[in-house]
Amino acid sequence: MTQTSPNPAPASPAWRARRVPANLRADAAAALVGPEAGEPLAAGRRFVQAAPSFGIDLNLMFATMDPGRRPVIGHVALGVVGAGRTAMMFVSSGHRVSDDQAERVAAVESLCTALEGLGRVRIAQALPEPGEVGLVRSLVSAGFRVLGDLAYMRRPLSRADRDAEAPDLPRGLVLRQVISIERGDADRALLASALERSYEDTLDCPELCGLRRIEDVIDSHKATGEWRSDLWWLVLAGDRAEGCVLLNHCPEQGSVELVYLGLSSSIRGRGVGRAVMERAIPRAARIGASSITCAVDRRNAPAIALYQRLGFREFSSRTALVRAFDDAPPDAGAIPT
Repeated sequence: MTQTSPNPAPASPAWRARRVPANLRADAAAALVGPEAGEPLAAGRRFVQAAPSFGIDLNLMFATMDPGRRPVIGHVALGVVGAGRTAMMFVSSGHRVSDDQAERVAAVESLCTALEGLGRVRIAQALPEPGEVGLVRSLVSAGFRVLGDLAYMRRPLSRADRDAEAPDLPRGLVLRQVISIERGDADRALLASALERSYEDTLDCPELCGLRRIEDVIDSHKATGEWRSDLWWLVLAGDRAEGCVLLNHCPEQGSVELVYLGLSSSIRGRGVGRAVMERAIPRAARIGASSITCAVDRRNAPAIALYQRLGFREFSSRTALVRAFDDAPPDAGAIPT
């Protein structure tokens, strides 16, 4: 019988990372959820059963294991492939001191090799909590780059928000709803142009610029929650796209997520960001959401100040890390936070 222990023996050359076989997946999932789950093994079994319904490929789960007669799961790394050629990395935190980092690094590196071998993942991302210092150190040792901390912010929505009057945009600018973003559509091309302009001199994870193609970025934005065309807008100056605000409905959480707000450098500092948000917030309230959420780079002081003035308050934070694989194109745009 396989056992998962919070304090297995220190790592040795016998411990090595490998793909988790089907009969050990519940044990590996238990190591991922950790003791906070109350009954980790039971939680691990539930995770394995539910994974297919969420599109999680358990073949992308790697762990360090003692190959003895009674195998013990060490550290675990799971990759979840998403839209836009990205994969999210989930890694066990661990509770051991001896050789803890070496094992975790081995599991992460094995997973990265598998993700790169798929040929459809350009970047892997990880979002540990800021206090998980050992996990961050292991990810860096495995080739990840620390981008900084993300502040997660939330604003409650009320009945009064539904009837709030929408302010005018500065002269020469209009806010128009996106009609369609299918490949080849005119609005998709305008959105791509708006995104590219908004990345110029951006303060929101600027290190990410150049890691993915704009087409992949759009697909990734669309896949967050439930996409609705009436929650995506373009900021236009004539026939030129100067920015966008993208919201997606998350009905399971009863919320709307601000997936992206970006403006070109030519229209920043004119109150456009606040004006478009004061139009977006009532629309989010009218579809029945109880709150609107967003994530923002802590270094982006103007954006945080804007959200605070609009009533957003921080409720969580994460450390953002990313690893780009060798086939990442040099002419790509940024990825979302």
